[in-house]
Amino acid sequence: MKCGSSCFKNKNIKSYIEKHGQPDYCSYTKSNEKVVSVEEIGIFIRKCLSKKYEYLEDNVLNYDYVNKRYNVPILSLSTILKELDFVSEGIDYNAFIGDIFSNSKKGEIYFKTFDYPKNDLEIVIKDSLSEGKNTGISKNWNIFKHIVRKYNRYFDISPSYSKLTYLEVIKEYLPYLEKIIDKKERFYRARIFQQNPNENIYYDPENSIAPPSSDFASNNRMSPRGISYLYLSDNENSTFSEIRASSGDKCILGEFETNKELKVIDFTKKTKFNTDIFSDNYKETDNWVHNFFREFALEISKKVEKEKNSSTLDSNYEYIATQILSEYIRYLGYDGIKFYSSVSAGNSFTFFYGPESHFNNLPTIRSYKDAFEIKKISLVEITEIIEEPLLLSKSIVEFHPEYSCEIHYTKDDFIILNQYLYEVIEENLLDL
Repeated sequence: MKCGSSCFKNKNIKSYIEKHGQPDYCSYTKSNEKVVSVEEIGIFIRKCLSKKYEYLEDNVLNYDYVNKRYNVPILSLSTILKELDFVSEGIDYNAFIGDIFSNSKKGEIYFKTFDYPKNDLEIVIKDSLSEGKNTGISKNWNIFKHIVRKYNRYFDISPSYSKLTYLEVIKEYLPYLEKIIDKKERFYRARIFQQNPNENIYYDPENSIAPPSSDFASNNRMSPRGISYLYLSDNENSTFSEIRASSGDKCILGEFETNKELKVIDFTKKTKFNTDIFSDNYKETDNWVHNFFREFALEISKKVEKEKNSSTLDSNYEYIATQILSEYIRYLGYDGIKFYSSVSAGNSFTFFYGPESHFNNLPTIRSYKDAFEIKKISLVEITEIIEEPLLLSKSIVEFHPEYSCEIHYTKDDFIILNQYLYEVIEENLLDL
């Protein structure tokens, strides 16, 4: 029996037949066209399936010997074939598929694996790194999290469960997500005004909005406690939402401008990978890397919920995986990461720039002044929440660093500055 290109929807199967077939009579469409034997096309389809799938028993890395079960979904071959949707309309699907698999049956492993319909529920996605569509794709990211949280953190103990296995592969794909931030682009950072004696906005406005010192750097999704990164948003309302500001809150708002070109990894960027297993250019890693990036992006963008029993739970433990990948991106020389905000429609940025330090000459975290200039610092009041999480603010007083930096902070200067600020604040409050 012979089949022609018109039996198939998939362009790559059609191309194979056009390239390798001979003009003859198609047994299924009853037309004269280029055809190949059903056995040959069956071998081709089986080999393509083996690029992504394998026999269950060969997937030993995913077997949980403690609980005596596999850690990956056990897949139905018939379902996968339906999802691939490569058979043309008008063809008797069940008879056609039956002919393809029965006539191409041989002794090789990939033939044993795809024995339709006998081994219908006995295949899985290949190796421990791969996950496919609709088969639990978060598993690859979850495996990575499990390795670094519960297996080994700082050094790879086993080559079978290695952080470097993941990191070295995704390194090749990061250029697809690169984004250049031009000079003179504006970003925003805000925090709640504490109104306590230690608040230094009136005396040192710039420091009040700069990245915190390492002593005060808290644990975040992309930076562990003690390491200070610069977290910014691309619009004012987003940055108010990020700090969970409410109506009536007073906030310090900083407006930052880039003073040089920056290169970041953009996890909001859509990537196009070749996911057609019938293509000659298909690569197995395309699937799992695409899903790995997606799950990482979801992880860093999801809303932080207040944990129960927070006194006994350590958030340092929860963020280990995202912190490792972030630091690896920093290690590769990138300036930061762009991702979706978890609380607004805007975008958030983590820049690998910290506060001023006595050790700025060391090749560690660079000072934010190496890449940004603070153009304006405002003390604002959140006046109205229009539509969650959109907030409106009214400026109470503004500081312009290009002028304030000229002030020499002597005792007399403080008296003059405080008197001036008092008058400005009093005037603005009366207006409000």
